[in-house]
Amino acid sequence: FFFQAEDGIRDYKVTGSSDVCSSDLTTATSPSVNDFMRGHKRDVNMYAKFSGDKRKWFETKRNWVAVAAGDGVSDILKAELTIDETDPLFQAKSRYIYLVLQNAIKGGQALVILMRHEMNHDGRKVFQELVAFYEREDNLALVRSQCLQDLVTKKLSRGTNVRTFIEQFQTTMLEYERVKGTARSEEHTSELQSPC
Repeated sequence: FFFQAEDGIRDYKVTGSSDVCSSDLTTATSPSVNDFMRGHKRDVNMYAKFSGDKRKWFETKRNWVAVAAGDGVSDILKAELTIDETDPLFQAKSRYIYLVLQNAIKGGQALVILMRHEMNHDGRKVFQELVAFYEREDNLALVRSQCLQDLVTKKLSRGTNVRTFIEQFQTTMLEYERVKGTARSEEHTSELQSPC
C-alpha cells in the first residue's frame, strides 16, 4: 500500500507527499477505511494553493470544498455535521485533509493554524480554525474595504483592454458581494440564535 519516499509517505492512489507517518494512515483496518484508502485516485495537487491572503480565502475555500466532494471527504469540512471522532474512517479522512492542507497552505495565518496541528494531523480542526479566522467580522470588513477601494479607483483609460477591465471589475464586485453575503449570513444566524 505505502512506501517510504525521501520527501514523505506516498500511497499509490494519492499523489503528493506528506510528513504524516504511514502508521497513522494504516492503523485503522476496518473495511470502510480500506475502501476509502483504495478509492478513486486522490491528488492533493488538485487543491488550490493558498498564500494566506484574506482576499483569496473564499475562492480557495470554494475550490477545496469542490475537490473534497469529488474525493469523498467533504463531510470532514462540514462543521455542522456531528461526527464520531473515534471512528477509524473519520480519522483516515481527517488525516487526508491534513495532508491536503499541508500541501496547499503556503503562508500567512493559515500556516500558523496548520502548524498548531502538526502533531495530531487533524485536518477537520485545521479547516474549522481557518474558517473561524478568515470569516471573522474584522477580516471580512477589511476585505470589503479593499474591494470597495479597488472598485472606486478602477479607471478605463486609453489603451486599456475593455474586456480585461470589465472582467477585473466584475471579479472584484463578485468578491465584494461574496464577503458582504457572508457577513449578512452571520448576522442572520446570530438573530435566529438569540433568545426572544
